[in-house]
Amino acid sequence: MSDTSEISHSECSVDFKKSDCRSSNGSVVAPEPVAFCVSKWDTAVSRLTLLLLTLAYIYFWVYFSYAVAGSKSFMNLVFTLLAILLICDQIFHLWTQWVFPRMSRVAVSMKDSDFRIAMIVTKAPSEPHDLLVDTLKCMFDQDYQGKYDVWIADERPTPEMEAWCLENGVRISCRFGIEEYHRKDWPKRTRCKEGNLAYFYDKYGYENYDVVFQFDSDHAPTRTYLSSAIAGFTADPDVGYMAFPSINGASKSWAGKGRTWLEANYYGPFLSAFSYNPLDGEFLMPNCTGSHYAVRTSALKEIGGIGPELDEDLSTTIMFMSRGFKGVYSIDTIALGLGPETFESAMVQEFQWARSAIILFFRWFKVMIPNYKYFTPGLCMRSFTTLYYYISQGLFVFWILAGSITSYYMDWCTDASKPCWFSLINFLLRTLPAVLIAYGHYLMVRKRGWLRAGTLEDPPPPIFASPVVWLYRALRVVWMSRGVIAGFQELLFHKTPQFKVTPKGQNDVAVLSVANLLPLYTIYLTFGAAFWLPLIWKEPEQMGIALYMYICAAGTTCITIFVVFMHFWENGRADLGNALAHVVVLALLIAGLVVTSVLESRVIFNAAAGNLFIPVEVFPHEWIVMLIFYGISIFSQNEALNHDYLLILDIDNLLYNFSMPAGLPAPGQSYGGWEGPNVEVRGQFMGHYLSALAFAFKSTSNNDDAKHEFQTQSDALLQGLSKCQAAHSDGYLSAFPKEHSDR
Repeated sequence: MSDTSEISHSECSVDFKKSDCRSSNGSVVAPEPVAFCVSKWDTAVSRLTLLLLTLAYIYFWVYFSYAVAGSKSFMNLVFTLLAILLICDQIFHLWTQWVFPRMSRVAVSMKDSDFRIAMIVTKAPSEPHDLLVDTLKCMFDQDYQGKYDVWIADERPTPEMEAWCLENGVRISCRFGIEEYHRKDWPKRTRCKEGNLAYFYDKYGYENYDVVFQFDSDHAPTRTYLSSAIAGFTADPDVGYMAFPSINGASKSWAGKGRTWLEANYYGPFLSAFSYNPLDGEFLMPNCTGSHYAVRTSALKEIGGIGPELDEDLSTTIMFMSRGFKGVYSIDTIALGLGPETFESAMVQEFQWARSAIILFFRWFKVMIPNYKYFTPGLCMRSFTTLYYYISQGLFVFWILAGSITSYYMDWCTDASKPCWFSLINFLLRTLPAVLIAYGHYLMVRKRGWLRAGTLEDPPPPIFASPVVWLYRALRVVWMSRGVIAGFQELLFHKTPQFKVTPKGQNDVAVLSVANLLPLYTIYLTFGAAFWLPLIWKEPEQMGIALYMYICAAGTTCITIFVVFMHFWENGRADLGNALAHVVVLALLIAGLVVTSVLESRVIFNAAAGNLFIPVEVFPHEWIVMLIFYGISIFSQNEALNHDYLLILDIDNLLYNFSMPAGLPAPGQSYGGWEGPNVEVRGQFMGHYLSALAFAFKSTSNNDDAKHEFQTQSDALLQGLSKCQAAHSDGYLSAFPKEHSDR
């Protein structure tokens, strides 16, 4: 065993602010190995948030049911798919909000324990020596007062690495040349982390250690790492593993920061609420994260060792759970990693994780879950949501493509005189209440210091204030959906997937080639083909609304430009790969948008397209709900005043300036002002007034009496104007005499 504190390494001394942990009665507690962290006040806020979210979702589904009822039959498939996705997503959100008060924290214990402890870091051949040295130094520099061994699992250590390990007391686990541990598949697969760890546990781990902490090479533990975690294993003999936050605190790329900020809530209160806590006996399976986690070796041996696939952290977690072992999540046990150094590296990881998850759940299901003996309703829910998360990514991309393309191919919302209930603005307005409520709870969590991203002295920005978070969220869905498809392809053709190790700690940054952005170009070309192909055999007037597709294509272009620009900004032109090719492709994307908007502007920017951005009242008395959620009483009152004003204007007075030049009787009188009989802009008001009547007609879609009044007023005006035009006999219609046109 190695004594601690032999090496002082200042980079390992990042301390995280600890949240007060409270018992169920709200008092601060310390003796328990695992204690609740949420006060009575915060629990009440969480319960209020849950209630408001439920009301917001009910409001959304009332709107959704009316929108479906008012849609054409062709949209039912799209609506059904969207409804399934939203129902699953909303149930999951309500459930996580319900368990939020279970947040817990592991007590700090620096004293020696009875456990035989090891810390092991796995090394890939491509990872540099200096990166491993920094992590190993941080392993030695722990404030834990007990003893532990430090190991490295290396495929084939270099002489330099061997010499450093010998000099500093690091033990080496190496399977080089042992054929049994170089198989093509799990559990002793060649050239992968789980194969390296399988050899370590078989050869050393099971026999010599009780608890082992595993690390990726770039995740350097902080000084309080062991002392903040070890008590978790004393909470219950059935605790088989411990999970910790995976934080890329040293990431310098926009993609790395975007992922870290996006996942700050996941690695904070989200997983902490799923932790096993002896105080209530509940266990909801907090996921291990491959960058670093800990196992009880006796439990690991009983479940059959480290799980299969690249997502070995997920498979190992499920194997523990399905065999009756519990997991504790320690929110304060931190190991800071480098994270993806480029956008390309980040997307490769998202793609591989999604592909691996699909293969896990469909190929290795019986290995992970041999039976359902230990499943509780909570664990069933947790397992379902884990699988649903990955599949939903692919389905959401499909829905965006199908929804926008279908709106173009079919007769949907193409009548400008009728309201479009399921439009872009209507959908967003009905989802916004739930988003704002959830965001308010997020701000509370951020203020409490429960998020986990970098250091708590530099917390992640509010989500709405960080476009990087939204961009990364949108892009990861594209690559994850590609990974889901690839996973099913490899299952269908019985292929064993090959994995790419993303570069870490290297001076040479991965080149961003044009091929790396192929998924974005594919989406753009899909929209382009869907737009232009029907015009070969159909007239533009026969097409539906194309603005959805145009917005999506323009958004894809902007995101692509951003990705290329940021890679250039962060790494220089040399790392762009074929820079000229990027310029040419981006120019083609922009040119395609410009040419399309010029040649087919009547298809894209027509009156019906305005339906997408005009909010309408969908069900009776909805304004009451809108008032509660948005406080728009002033808008509603002013809208009512405008409607009243439109209806009190006299038809004869409005037609006066048109009747006089036509030689018709004019029983009314001019309204004066701009409409005065001698004013050079008279008659202009008529066009604005007719437009106002049309908008008023649309905004009162559920008030038949008001619609009838606006329709009657409009018909009377049009009939009067038609008489004036007929009186001229040559189609002339104006508020000015004919001779004025010759001036």
